[in-house]
Amino acid sequence: MKNFINIFVFWVCLLLPCCILTAEYIFSPEDYLIYSTVLDQWYGNDPDKMISIRGQTALGLGLDSLKEEMDHVKSSTLGLRPSVINDFVAKNIHSYPLEGYITQRAWYRIITPQEINYIFSYKDGWDRYYEKYPGSRGILTFSRVGYSLRGAQALVYAGTQWDDFSGAGVYVLLNKDPLGVWKMQETVKSWHSWLPDEDISLIPR
Repeated sequence: MKNFINIFVFWVCLLLPCCILTAEYIFSPEDYLIYSTVLDQWYGNDPDKMISIRGQTALGLGLDSLKEEMDHVKSSTLGLRPSVINDFVAKNIHSYPLEGYITQRAWYRIITPQEINYIFSYKDGWDRYYEKYPGSRGILTFSRVGYSLRGAQALVYAGTQWDDFSGAGVYVLLNKDPLGVWKMQETVKSWHSWLPDEDISLIPR
């Protein structure tokens, strides 16, 4: 009996990290609903222009820098719950593949990291990109979504790059209303290279 317990404990310890990693990797339908809500709010009234979305979540920040960013977001918003920040940090230490399950009025396509890396391996990468995707609004990158414990509040990062020197990134705080519909509550600037501070509302382009 003791040997059986030891073997059982051994396999639990062996498999548990795999289960945790799988849970972190899997996107929920709510994740894609959040992405759709943000895109629809920003671009839904202009469905003729194409949006290119990086096919992998990314923040480009190390753990220490990510925690500093979260301190900035927390100090800039009202009512942001600590559980949202904890979940956001845990999910964004690594990057994850993003699939085309976004549903909204705007026209978009998912561009794989391999294609992006190939295009921008050339010095004239942006020229090549716009030649292949005329009318594009640049490349939009999402983070994973962080949620509160009860799933009623969410935080997501969205950043867009238009060329070598133009782009912007924001954190979007959302709340779920009593009917279960996600609503954008606040937007906090992370960085920009083209807008004055007071024009953050114009970040969608």
